[in-house]
Amino acid sequence: MFLRRNISVLLCAFLYMLLITGCTGTRTFLRKGGEDEGGLAAAPREKGRHELEEWDVDSLLTPVVRLSLFHVNVDLYEQFFWNDRTPFPTFLYYIFHETPDGYAEGTGSIVAEKAADGSIEYVLERALLKTNSDGSMWWQVHQTTLHRTVLYEVLVSEEGVPLRIRSTHPDTGERVEAVFEIGTELVSARENKRESQFFERLEQGRKAEITQERNFLFRKPEILGRERVVVEGGTYSCAHLRDVLPEDDLVIDYWIGQNAPGHVVKILYRTGDGLSRGEVELVHVGSRYELKFGAL
Repeated sequence: MFLRRNISVLLCAFLYMLLITGCTGTRTFLRKGGEDEGGLAAAPREKGRHELEEWDVDSLLTPVVRLSLFHVNVDLYEQFFWNDRTPFPTFLYYIFHETPDGYAEGTGSIVAEKAADGSIEYVLERALLKTNSDGSMWWQVHQTTLHRTVLYEVLVSEEGVPLRIRSTHPDTGERVEAVFEIGTELVSARENKRESQFFERLEQGRKAEITQERNFLFRKPEILGRERVVVEGGTYSCAHLRDVLPEDDLVIDYWIGQNAPGHVVKILYRTGDGLSRGEVELVHVGSRYELKFGAL
C-alpha cells in the first residue's frame, strides 16, 4: 500500500524525519496531546453511521482505503493556502465520509508505517476533538511523511464535507483559519433546497476516486478468520485478511479491528518467499487531546 508509493525515496528521508522530530523510534512520535490508553473501547454506535460488517471484505477494507487517502492528501495540503480549488478540500470529503470510524470524542490514535529495517517512514495521528449538536465534527490531524510534517484542525459536516480549517501558513508560520469554498457551497445548497444535487456531484467524484484507490491497493483479498492481535497501541479482536499482488511479488496481511479507533490495527507486507517488506501498525491510542490553535 503506502510502501509501494514510497519505494524510490526510502534511504535518505528517514534521516530527515529524525531531524524534524528530534529523536528515534516509534514512541518518539507520540505527542503529549493524548494520554496513552491502549485498547480503548470503540465510540458508541450512532444511527446512520457506517459500521464494519464482520464478513464483508469491502467494508472491512474501507478503513485501509481511508488510510491510503490520508497518505495522498498530505501532498495536497500546502496547495490549499494558495488555491482553495485544489483537490485538498475534496479529498478531505473522501476521507471523512462516513466517520467517526470508532473514535469517541476526545480520542486519538497514531498509526506508523515502518520499513523492513524498522525505520519510520510515515506517521498519521488523528483525533476526534468534538462532536457538535448539528452532527459536525472537529478533527485534529498530524501527518509526518518522508518529506514534511503538517498539523491542522478541520471542521467537517455530519456527511464529511470540510467546512473550516485551522492551521499554520507553510511560509510564515502564522496561524490561519479559513472557510472552505466547498463548505460554503453546502450551506448555499441547503438554503436553496439543492442539497441532493450537491451531494450527487460530490459522490460521483468520491466513488470514482475510491474505485481507483481500491484497484491500486487490492487484487483479490480474502478473509482468513478472526484473530486476537497485540500491537503497541493495544490488544484487539481483528478480522484477518490476505491479498496477493504477484506483479509486485507481494503478500499483504491486514488485521482490521472494530474496536480500534481507525480500525486498521496492523498491515504486514512480505515477499512471496516470506521476506519482510515492512508494516503499518497502530502504535498509540490516547484521550484528552489538546487543541493546538486556540478554543473551538
